[in-house]
Amino acid sequence: MLFEKTSCRHIAATESPRCHLASRALGLMVVLIAGCEKGNSRTDGDAPIRDARNKPNIVLLMIDTLRADQIGAYGHPGKLTPTIDAIASEGVVYEQCVAASPWTLPSISSMFCSYYPAVHKATSIRVMEDMKQGRTKKVPVFDKENQFATIPELLHEIGYATAGISANPFIQQEYGFGAGFDFWDGSFAENTVPGRRVNEAAIRWLEGRQDQDRPFFLYLHYMDVHGPYDAEPRFLDPLVEMLQRKPGPKLTQAEFNRLNGYIRKPPKNDSHPELYESLRMYRWYWKIRYGAGVREMDHYLGELVAYFERRGLWDEIYVILTADHGEAFCEHGHWGHGFSQFQTDLHVPLVLRWPGVLPAGMRVPHRARLIDLFPTLVDQLGHSAIPGLQGETLMPLILDQPRSGDRRSFAEAYKGATAAGYDQKAIFDGPWKLIRATRPPRDGATHPPEPAIALFHLGNDPGEHDNRADAEPEVVAKLVALLKQQIAENMAIKPGVISHERLVPDSTSRRLESLGYVGEQDATSPDE
Repeated sequence: MLFEKTSCRHIAATESPRCHLASRALGLMVVLIAGCEKGNSRTDGDAPIRDARNKPNIVLLMIDTLRADQIGAYGHPGKLTPTIDAIASEGVVYEQCVAASPWTLPSISSMFCSYYPAVHKATSIRVMEDMKQGRTKKVPVFDKENQFATIPELLHEIGYATAGISANPFIQQEYGFGAGFDFWDGSFAENTVPGRRVNEAAIRWLEGRQDQDRPFFLYLHYMDVHGPYDAEPRFLDPLVEMLQRKPGPKLTQAEFNRLNGYIRKPPKNDSHPELYESLRMYRWYWKIRYGAGVREMDHYLGELVAYFERRGLWDEIYVILTADHGEAFCEHGHWGHGFSQFQTDLHVPLVLRWPGVLPAGMRVPHRARLIDLFPTLVDQLGHSAIPGLQGETLMPLILDQPRSGDRRSFAEAYKGATAAGYDQKAIFDGPWKLIRATRPPRDGATHPPEPAIALFHLGNDPGEHDNRADAEPEVVAKLVALLKQQIAENMAIKPGVISHERLVPDSTSRRLESLGYVGEQDATSPDE
């Protein structure tokens, strides 16, 4: 099942962003730009980009579970994201950004510290499964005792007022994510919390802080897109009504049964319960439910932008917009996220919008990684380089595109890696991507089973439907060697780091269960 072929197609249409933001972007004169097409590059006569501004206000918008291909600026035709598209029109869009992991805990940890999950060790889902069985109430944490520098710690060190607002009950202070933040609010965290609540908490902090002269860093973690796909009816109903006319391919009973129980429910405040019964067996119905969450999230981002515009701050804010992972809709036999290393889970948006400093409307076709965000900020803000980080600054992909290539990338920390499940890792090199899935030895076995291998040419096959492993043995051999090299590097870096766990209160345990981190679907075999 893991490597099955499907007939799903990649959407490739585009959508125009808001005109008034686009016109402002055209007025930015820091960098000479000949249009907004792929391949724009800085010439020797251009002003340096990274030295043009000192300590801007920074807002990092983390949209949990947002697939890149659901955004107009990334090719989605459904007009779900006018606010994000407007932000993208004013900034740099990295078209191929890879998350370090297909689920939240290791992905956010890697983004914050610029190390892969095997290094920082905040990876295991096993304790979540143990929680379901009542064996433990501990959660793996991203622990500051391991002495990783992080984005908020760096910004705090150089004089920023720092605040984190998270609607994800897993991304909280008690699990290691509060280091470097002057202020944290996750008191309202729940997977069904609308972005309005995140905005309200952020505005309260902005309006109430005493150090108004200090630049601020604001980390905002939104959950509108994450399951159980319970967007407000005003965002969902128009999409469901359109779906009635063309419901798309029907699910088999087996495919429907793989839907996680916390997702497989009628929408909250369902205004048309009969539509749920008539449409729930169609794949597109669940993508519509998800898409309504994308619309809801974008709406609340628009309200946040409007607040900054009223305050006269928007033109001065450095906005970083991204996601921790994507979401699968049974394209390869899986629903949700964390159960595969396919692009459905790993391809995330990344937009850097810094008016007057970064070129507006630039699109970078070369592969980037979320672990590159930390060293990019170090570079842009003129801080001394932090030795040892596994990420690299993204600025060369802007400054020197003709000579830049796709970065070798790696992803791991498969959420189903339990004693009965598979450990999955992915390595990207040029247009090629290799996924390796390995099952632990069974009881009594003298040798571990051979790992399952899949190879995809992402340039020709972005949907990963054509496994080229048998046809390209030399490429497989090269990427397997690179994968082993990366694994060895990860093991050698910071060997003293240990995995920490923390007791979880009952209230948080219930929240994690509602979020789907406890008792999710079982891992499935790659040859099913």
